[in-house]
Amino acid sequence: MIRTGLNVDKDTLKALFDDSDELLVIIDKNKNIVYLNRKASSLFQNSFQLSDVEHLFSFDICILNSENIMVYNPIQEALLAREVMKAEVLFQAGENEYRKYLLKSFKNDENTVIILSETPSQTENRTEKPTNDSARKLAVRTGLINRISTSIRQSLELNRIIEIALEEISTSLGIDKGYFAEYQQQKEKLTLKNNWNMPEVQDLNNDSGIKQAISEQRSVVSMIMTDMDSNRIQPRLVTPVIYKDKIQGILAFYHVNNTRTWHEEEISLIEGLASQLAVAINQAEMLETAIKQKRELEQTLLKLKETQAQLIQSEKMASLGQLVAGVAHEINTPLGSINSNNGILAKCIGKISKELEDSDILDIFNEAISTNTEAIRRINELVKSLKNFARLDEAEYQETDIHEGIKSTLLLINHEIKDRVEVIE
Repeated sequence: MIRTGLNVDKDTLKALFDDSDELLVIIDKNKNIVYLNRKASSLFQNSFQLSDVEHLFSFDICILNSENIMVYNPIQEALLAREVMKAEVLFQAGENEYRKYLLKSFKNDENTVIILSETPSQTENRTEKPTNDSARKLAVRTGLINRISTSIRQSLELNRIIEIALEEISTSLGIDKGYFAEYQQQKEKLTLKNNWNMPEVQDLNNDSGIKQAISEQRSVVSMIMTDMDSNRIQPRLVTPVIYKDKIQGILAFYHVNNTRTWHEEEISLIEGLASQLAVAINQAEMLETAIKQKRELEQTLLKLKETQAQLIQSEKMASLGQLVAGVAHEINTPLGSINSNNGILAKCIGKISKELEDSDILDIFNEAISTNTEAIRRINELVKSLKNFARLDEAEYQETDIHEGIKSTLLLINHEIKDRVEVIE
């Protein structure tokens, strides 16, 4: 039987493989079966739905020449393998009937070709799966956990870690849909963070299955209606993500396109991966906290530097104030004496002016006194301007006359600007 999708002439395929003693299956990159020869069609009961038959296959002894042990399913392993894969597999033909095949697979860009060859003891009656089944499951479980753990630890960005985990788990286990919801411990509230093929998620906080998984801190399988129009009910697995007894969130996965239920091996595997995810989430949160603290410290350091600069400036102004106070005191003391003596001299000249007949001498004395008086006035203004500039005698904040401040400043720098700048008042 042949379906469209394979870029090979149908007649050629029939001529080469239809009557072959080996079973030939060709699957495209969308996991659609595009070709079955007669023997494969008989084994698959003419079904072209991969989900109808893949769960009937299991590994018998071990995987040969396969670098990545990803899932406990040889068909999925063949689809995921990068190179040629060989494995001894079992096909469950009945309740206690297993058929043994040698599986070989190879692929090109578009398709995976699987060849199943009969072994000498093809059919076996067993009441249970092979005795080394537990060892194989452990190997597969360990391989998948290591692979996904490596993938999620390649990133320290929280959303990317969760995105990788959802994608890897869903792809490796053939899960149709899933999502991760973050749990806020204080509010006891879930918030959807990431999803896998989930166009819409119902109210998380009123879901009885989710509430049970959180309260009991264990995985819960419940039946959920996934299609309102057809009333289709499918099994959903909810697994809490827990780190040191603290629930960080939940993982929820659905089998939508497959009617099978959740197996204990799958639940145990996802619980193990949830533990790895919890560690990765905790590390990412610690990194985010460290980055936030680093930014806060940088802001604090910047403020400290600004405060330090202000303190240095304040110290400079305080030192300047002390210097100005000392200079003003040193100037005012002799200036007071000069001013006093100038007044005494003026009085004396006034008394003897009547006795002096030479008016020129009086004019010289009067001019000298006038010059001294003007010099004293200018020195007083200069000292006052210095004190005003440094604000030594005033409060830290108060109303002031800006014009007076400008005049005081201009007076202090007058010797530098008098020949170059014209000040218009």
